[in-house]
Amino acid sequence: MIYLVALILTLFETYFEISQHKQWYPITIPESFSNMPRIKPLL
Repeated sequence: MIYLVALILTLFETYFEISQHKQWYPITIPESFSNMPRIKPLL
């Protein structure tokens, strides 16, 4: 269950970052995933 919550939070933050910076590149998503120290311990 905690994995699902972490995944949802990660996707929401990733979408927010992409929409905020207006960068619709595939590389933006992996970078956003790797730049989340507070979610990384859960995964």
